[in-house]
Amino acid sequence: MDKIRTIYDNLWQDALVQFNANTWQVDPYINAQQDNRRGLTLLARLSPGVTSRVSNFLSALRKIEPNQYFYPAADFHLTILSIISCYAGFQHNPQLDEAYIARIGECLAELPPPKIHFQGITASPACVIIQGFPADENLQILRDRLRNKFQSGPLPTAIDARYPLITAHLTVMRFQAAPENLPAFIEMLQKYRAHDFGQQRLNHLQFVANDWYLKHSDTKILHNYTLSD
Repeated sequence: MDKIRTIYDNLWQDALVQFNANTWQVDPYINAQQDNRRGLTLLARLSPGVTSRVSNFLSALRKIEPNQYFYPAADFHLTILSIISCYAGFQHNPQLDEAYIARIGECLAELPPPKIHFQGITASPACVIIQGFPADENLQILRDRLRNKFQSGPLPTAIDARYPLITAHLTVMRFQAAPENLPAFIEMLQKYRAHDFGQQRLNHLQFVANDWYLKHSDTKILHNYTLSD
């Protein structure tokens, strides 16, 4: 927990420095028609209660910065692990789906659903993030099982290709342009810095073929898993 909190706090402090220096990482691919970055991901969707609270936050932020990219509620997700982190040109092979599905199922065996507490926000020069804190060890156990299972097996993988996934965060806004009202934008982020977005157990997981942003229109559900308490 302390390690995760430190990651979020360091992101926040760096973001404030970058914001005040007018340094942004504007995403050029959000609306690109030819973005062919694809991958395979095990993820969880948010409960209605958490979804509602996150949506209220984004509505408040959108009033200040309407020209940024705000994730629609249908795209909210928590990445358990990217089995193949998105990269340009990845071709999904449906003939391998059953093998992936079976190995993930083995990792889920007898594992209680992880519990996550979504509290506060952090940011970077590229995006705004909802902070998630695991309330037990089950998320870490599952990630370790998946890493061990796939790294020692024959199936193609690209786990932790960008960075080792430790947190339980939600990316909810990306910059499409420099903010037009920076003081009000930072003030709103400060207001939600410790806001309680709620808790949920991750009883339902999805294995999907997806684009970089997990857009609903570009995500194909390959299998649904249910975890029992």
